[in-house]
Amino acid sequence: MKTNSVTYNQADELTKVVRNFLEKKSTFELDSDEQGNLLNLLMGLLIKLEDDYKLNCLDINQVQIYDTTYYSFIFESVITADTNPYKGQLASAAVQFMNEFTDNDGRFISFNQLDRNNWIFQLNFSIA
Repeated sequence: MKTNSVTYNQADELTKVVRNFLEKKSTFELDSDEQGNLLNLLMGLLIKLEDDYKLNCLDINQVQIYDTTYYSFIFESVITADTNPYKGQLASAAVQFMNEFTDNDGRFISFNQLDRNNWIFQLNFSIA
């Protein structure tokens, strides 16, 4: 496995990604306490993914259609996921993240590789 060199501070970048989601992309109408709780929840879960599976969150998107909210998380793997067993581990970790984020109410849609180098992945799920 090759290591993807990361040239920026992961904690700072993750904070920017989560804050950008909450301030510009989230359809939630939250007061400051609720927004702080969501920030803490997302940061905790995403830091765990970074620490345990070397998956760094690059972007978060959300769309609400009627009573269903759809999420898309873009991740970069620090380690090249060029074997099926490792891709399976990343997919399992992504589903575990989804379940923790949604209190097991999420509906998995897909976990896709987005690049030829086996570094960029997209997790899609919904919650109704």
